[in-house]
Amino acid sequence: MVELLATIAIMAILMIVAVPNIISILDKNKKTTYIDDARKLVALAKYKLNSDTNITRPTWRAYPVLCTTNCTYSYRCVGFYYSTLVKEGEIEKGPEGGTYDLSEDSNLKNGSYVIIKYTEDDKFTYGVQLIEKYTVNSILSYSGVSYVSNSSLLNKADAIKKYISNGQSSFLKTSEITSSDLSECSTVTWY
Repeated sequence: MVELLATIAIMAILMIVAVPNIISILDKNKKTTYIDDARKLVALAKYKLNSDTNITRPTWRAYPVLCTTNCTYSYRCVGFYYSTLVKEGEIEKGPEGGTYDLSEDSNLKNGSYVIIKYTEDDKFTYGVQLIEKYTVNSILSYSGVSYVSNSSLLNKADAIKKYISNGQSSFLKTSEITSSDLSECSTVTWY
C-alpha cells in the first residue's frame, strides 16, 4: 500500500510539472500555425498578383509630378480577401478548428486579407491579417495574426510574441480599413 501511495505521489508531482509545459507547447504550436498560415496567404497573394493579368497592379505617384523634394505620394494599393486567394484544401481550418474566411460576417468582412503596396523599382510590400473565428464552450472567439504591415516581419524569431492576438473581436479591423499602416494607401482595390 505504501509503495502504491508513493507511486501515486510521484505521478502527481510529474503531472504538476508536465501539464503546464505541455499546455505551453500546444499554445506555441497554435501560434506558429497562425504565422505559417499567414505566410501561406501572402504566398498565394504573390502568385495571384503575378499570374492574373486582370488584376490592377499597385502603383504610386508623386505630387507635384516630377517632384524631387518635399513630395507627397499617392499609393494605389491592392487588397485580396481570404476567399479570393484560398481554394478548398489549400489552407485547412485554423488551429482551433474554426474558419479564417469571415466574409459572411458583415462587421468583420476584412477579417483575413492581404494588402499589397508599391515600394520602388517594381517591388511590393505585402501586409497581412489572418483571423480565425471559432467557438469554445458556446462562446464565439477570434484568434490569429492582427495586421502586419510587412510580411517579412513574419520571419523574425519574435513574430509569435509580437503579432498574435487572442480573445474577442476587439482587435479586428472592420470593413473600413483604418489602420495607420494603411494610411499611405489613397485607394485599395479589393479582389
